[in-house]
Amino acid sequence: MAVGAGAGAAAAAAVAVGIALPHSDGQSFWDRLFRIQKTSSDICLKADMPLVAGMARRCYAPAEFAAFMDSPVLGGDGAPVSVRLAHPTDMTREPESVTTCNQYRARIAEGWYAETARDMAREGFFTRACGVVSMLAEARAPEVTYFDDGACTAGDIEAFAASAPIGFTEGGEPSATSASVERAGESEWAISSGDQKARLQEFAHADFNGDGRGDMLVFIHMSVEGGSASASRIGFLDKPSANGPVTFVEKDFN
Repeated sequence: MAVGAGAGAAAAAAVAVGIALPHSDGQSFWDRLFRIQKTSSDICLKADMPLVAGMARRCYAPAEFAAFMDSPVLGGDGAPVSVRLAHPTDMTREPESVTTCNQYRARIAEGWYAETARDMAREGFFTRACGVVSMLAEARAPEVTYFDDGACTAGDIEAFAASAPIGFTEGGEPSATSASVERAGESEWAISSGDQKARLQEFAHADFNGDGRGDMLVFIHMSVEGGSASASRIGFLDKPSANGPVTFVEKDFN
């Protein structure tokens, strides 16, 4: 069933200040939070990720996400990280150290580039954080959604795995070993097919492509059992109807 969004400033305000709602219906806090999101323009984060300073698991207005473009970017350990960028043409100019998305994007647009291999490695934190935060700033609360209460079901993840966005099939045809899906946390899923493993983290439910429908922003980490190779993907799950299909739209921020 599709779920619409309307106005609910009072309920959204209760979430913003952290007021717990009654538990008489047996729902978890986050179930109730996402029910409230349907009645506001806010977008709620479903997990804590080290992206930029100050951004945590709660609800934000689009303007608040835009403001995070001026917050320090965080490294994998959750501490602020910086990148030294060299001028594109004037080798006599001192490199500049950038710490926020707006600083980084402004210099990259002018042609500045990472000074050293270490800075190139650190750029990964900026491309990921700045890409995700800008997606959230441009997203809107959906007019309708086919994700139950703004969350994925096991059926959604199974449909996603069957669509082969992360290598669970070969040559465009379903693999001989079907994917196994298990819930690994409140908004996290474990997917396996043979020796291929993946963790899918739901991050935010919103309209990310402007079609009015709810999408699910997800982080995916893939690995091979017994191997050292791994890879990560960021994008959103698109579900155009109650019966699917569920497809992955990858976002490349490089």
